[in-house]
Amino acid sequence: MLVTVIPAQNEEKRIGVLLSHLRLFPEADDIVIILNGSQDNTRQVICESSDPRLRLLEFKESLGFDVPRAIGAKIALESGADKILFVDGDLIGNFTSELKQMFVTMEAKGYDLALTDCYPIKKATPPMVKKMLYYRQFLNTTIGYQNLGVASPSHGPLLISRSLLEQVPLRELAIPPVFLALAAKKKAKIGIATAIPHLQLGSSIKNSEHSRLITETIIGDCLEAANLFLYQKRHRSDGRAIYVGYHNERRFDILDNFLAETNS
Repeated sequence: MLVTVIPAQNEEKRIGVLLSHLRLFPEADDIVIILNGSQDNTRQVICESSDPRLRLLEFKESLGFDVPRAIGAKIALESGADKILFVDGDLIGNFTSELKQMFVTMEAKGYDLALTDCYPIKKATPPMVKKMLYYRQFLNTTIGYQNLGVASPSHGPLLISRSLLEQVPLRELAIPPVFLALAAKKKAKIGIATAIPHLQLGSSIKNSEHSRLITETIIGDCLEAANLFLYQKRHRSDGRAIYVGYHNERRFDILDNFLAETNS
């Protein structure tokens, strides 16, 4: 059973497009949407969809980056999922065929964690992106998975097996590179299962300040993951700067309460 988890916040103009594309992905048995902190009509758009696979869980509070993944994973596992696909709610690109390829490749190669290569064509990138990609590759090399290049669970759709999710605490999905590092510690089979160039994802374009903060978030996540993998101590510093970004907006308190309630 494959369950798709979609985090969403203020995506009234975009999530309908994503859901229409997912209609062409029948491999997904259920679609769980974690709506959080929304102040627009995203909920109405979701409810107007006639896809019988949809399930909606709504939080009034903003959960912060990646926390909805962990919540969605818990729901999916309780539903009997043996694989979970994570797709962000702002992606309006048409990459249904790539999702099918991802599913087939994961099955064929027995991956526990299947990633998307969002930079399949190597070309010049802005300095900020170049720095982020450096740390993504640094992490992959540190954990012994050089074959991943700059691929990251923070970027693009990813598929995770139930067996891996039962070995690594669900809480760690809220920091995707940390989940990757812990999966490596478990000797999980991790690989790239498809390629979707960043522009094809169709993610929402925001301002330069958001770009800076998301870059700092991912760099900090990679540093935290590398430090955890090597030294068992978590911190987000490279010795020169501490990379926080949006990290402090992650609502681990809500996540911990949710996980505790569903475990009780």
